[in-house]
Amino acid sequence: MARERLDMKCQRCGIENETVATHSGIEECSGCWNYRKLDLPAAQHWHKVAGQYLSNVDLHDMMNYLPAALQSDDKVDIDYTQMLRAVQAVMVYSKRLIDDGPPHKWEN
Repeated sequence: MARERLDMKCQRCGIENETVATHSGIEECSGCWNYRKLDLPAAQHWHKVAGQYLSNVDLHDMMNYLPAALQSDDKVDIDYTQMLRAVQAVMVYSKRLIDDGPPHKWEN
């Protein structure tokens, strides 16, 4: 049985390795299966949510509201610049997953 699995080729990315298995009649590697079942839906959600958040941050928020909120007793261990960069990183990474597919297909 192990020999057969090594001969299987992922129909999505073309890789031939021991992680390739049949899922719903399609041979796919674990990276593509994980992307299709878990990462793509998450990426679509986080790209939407991060974009909505960033599109609602205006100059007043940056200059007044966010600094005041972060200086309150309800502190978190991040400043608003880090927070915005983190949200932007999630949005950019999510968009790349949506556009380019699983990370194992990305060129370094």
